[in-house]
Amino acid sequence: MSSSSNHAQAFGQASNYNDLASLDKLRSAAQKDEKSALREVAQQFESIFMQMVLKGMRQANAAFESDLTNSNYTKFYRDMADQQMSLNMAQQGALGLADVMVQQLSPEGNFTPATVLRGGSTPSDTKTSLDARAVIDRAEFSKATVHPTNKAADTASESTPNDVSFSGPEDFVEKLLPMARKTAQALGVNPTAILAQAALETGWGQKIIRNLDGSNSFNLFNIKANSSWQGAKASVSTLEFENDLPVKKVAAFRSYQSLQDSFNDYENFLSNSSRYEESLSKKDDSAGFLQELQKAGYATDPRYAEKAVSVLNKITGMIEP
Repeated sequence: MSSSSNHAQAFGQASNYNDLASLDKLRSAAQKDEKSALREVAQQFESIFMQMVLKGMRQANAAFESDLTNSNYTKFYRDMADQQMSLNMAQQGALGLADVMVQQLSPEGNFTPATVLRGGSTPSDTKTSLDARAVIDRAEFSKATVHPTNKAADTASESTPNDVSFSGPEDFVEKLLPMARKTAQALGVNPTAILAQAALETGWGQKIIRNLDGSNSFNLFNIKANSSWQGAKASVSTLEFENDLPVKKVAAFRSYQSLQDSFNDYENFLSNSSRYEESLSKKDDSAGFLQELQKAGYATDPRYAEKAVSVLNKITGMIEP
């Protein structure tokens, strides 16, 4: 049996909450394969969270329970059933909490989609400390070049391809930079901030939303298809944040014919909405631009601006004056 099979077997055995030995096996296997262990550990945390929810529910209902049907023995076995059910639900991804933890703690360092709400009426009030280094001179950036990759930057342009792929963050920045510059010029903001949003929303282009037939939606900014949208749509399962807690939902997102269409719609989306006026007033202050977008309700993730600025700093490091 291969080493990976042994790891998988060790992880899979943590399916009974009474099996304490499985936790030791998980700890041992994690030392050999952290990536595989991360999801299993996240599921264990989701299970604990679910147990707390069920326990609180049981305590709230205690006043209505009958002594005849709720003896200490009954409660003992009911608690056992609740704990096992919590573990089973966590392994099935019932809450999606494990998915969020894996995204946040992934050792690979890639940024995953922010699963944001577009056009919502409840902006986040969370204020986030932003890195002052994110304030970049747009004039200097316009003269900058990107570290070269094996693919030419001009291939990202305004044609209508059937699909698009990116070999990594540098390739992502290089291909989208021309379009980002045009959009930034129209909006009066820094192109690096626009690229940071696109990278955060799509995991550097690796997780762009797909249409039902598997084709690319080219939606770089995860703009939702509200009632005013007359174009094509792509419905997917997504994680929204309500009261700072992740909630799984199915939402419809806008689908485009090309990457350029995505940039064009992003420009229209921001410029035609009064709620983003403060964001667009930040101009060269990329951090301020991203923070104001969060305040205006562009995203439900309370750490959206913080994450976007972190991506922004990475993009800045790819730029050569």
